[in-house]
Amino acid sequence: MTSRPTPKFEPRLTHVAVGGTVVWTLESGDHDSTAYHPDTYGPNRIPPDAEPWASETMSAVGETFEWTFDTPGVYDYVDTQAVCTAHEQIGNVGRIVVGNPELDPDAQPALRPPQSELPRIARTRLEELNEQTHSLLSDEATTSTEEP
Repeated sequence: MTSRPTPKFEPRLTHVAVGGTVVWTLESGDHDSTAYHPDTYGPNRIPPDAEPWASETMSAVGETFEWTFDTPGVYDYVDTQAVCTAHEQIGNVGRIVVGNPELDPDAQPALRPPQSELPRIARTRLEELNEQTHSLLSDEATTSTEEP
């Protein structure tokens, strides 16, 4: 997580195995990592059976937050901080793909079109993540079914 030149998660899209742990590390600024879920922040954009997370605000360079993903699926998250501007307003969102979930929007809320109540730039970033996720999982399906 960094604030230079603007707040962003780097990388914005991460793919881990079921049971994998993601570690967010603060490089600059004040940031958090919060699942898009009614219990933590905003609309639901994580798998139905998944546990949402919300880190504390991190402000010390090198500070970390980690979360282990035991449920396969697609998870969207956001930086809820509002320092000079609301970080969500400028598109500071990210996505974790856990395992190789089906590309079914009925089973994966994150694969649905972004909700209209989300800020315009955040919606644009989530739409880009949908395209990247489809490409990622389609490529992996093709690779895993090819014969050696």
